[in-house]
Amino acid sequence: MRDVTSAMNISDSREQAMLPRTSLLIRRTLISLSLVLCLGAHAHIASAHEGQQDFFAALDYYGEDDYENCSSTLEKLYLSNGTIPEGGHLLLVECTAAAGRLDDSLRYATELSRQGRVDLIELKTKDRPGLQRLRASDRWKGVIESIESERAAASERIDTELRRQLLEREAADQDARKRFTLGADQATRRAVDIVDESNTAWLKSIVLSRGWPGKSLVGREAAKAAWVLVQHADREPDFQRLALAEMEKVGSSEVDPADVAFLTDRVLLASGKKQRFGTQFKTFGDRIELEPTEDMPGLADRRTKAGLPPIEEYRKMLLDAYSSRDGK
Repeated sequence: MRDVTSAMNISDSREQAMLPRTSLLIRRTLISLSLVLCLGAHAHIASAHEGQQDFFAALDYYGEDDYENCSSTLEKLYLSNGTIPEGGHLLLVECTAAAGRLDDSLRYATELSRQGRVDLIELKTKDRPGLQRLRASDRWKGVIESIESERAAASERIDTELRRQLLEREAADQDARKRFTLGADQATRRAVDIVDESNTAWLKSIVLSRGWPGKSLVGREAAKAAWVLVQHADREPDFQRLALAEMEKVGSSEVDPADVAFLTDRVLLASGKKQRFGTQFKTFGDRIELEPTEDMPGLADRRTKAGLPPIEEYRKMLLDAYSSRDGK
């Protein structure tokens, strides 16, 4: 699992906070989802309504066997580009099927599989009431064969060498930052700088020669790795602007909207402008403060459309991660 803390920016008066990929909020979400889908249909999640988040409400409905409300809640989130955590889309397929809407569930299974948001093995094997009904459908075999055929064709188009290099460079990025958080000193900071300089120069050569490495070229994980690298290319703002333009050019089928939102804010702040999506914070001792942000009344709507969590939940996530980094 990857989350936004790998490339978030929390600027500190002493040093730039460089956090490893440990989002407590998203981790809690996945643990809750795992309890429901793995421990049984009657599991009740105590934290379902915490923060009044619709996704947790859907989890609670599912634990109560209220499949119709679970499905309608998740359907609204999905169709409005609301926040559904990584791994959570399978619950939309499950609840919709369990509610008896098999055609809609098959459609979601097809769409989400194409987007890489539903694990095909779990779709085929997970022992859940809705998925069992789905597999008993007359259309199931044809749908699965179509998905598998599309995935096989897509995998043949993947540039495996470029994918490998992106994932290796992201691993080096994360390892350097992990070492820095465990023992921040001049040597570990310099190690981060060296990795960033190497990754930025390499990624720039790729973008200039081939455009942005999106999902169809390198796969979902490696496309996310490319985003992590460009987020950490702050020493070259011109390249970040170029990369942002390339990401916008390939569109949401190739790049997650949340990734575009993060880099947009990075580029705007580097240009002396206000950020748009509220992804960037700065710290003052134990406090964090949102960087200047345009049109605050419209922020919630922009974050929802970009697939970002509500700003207060995000603020809490940053505080938890920052406190964990400093051992507070």
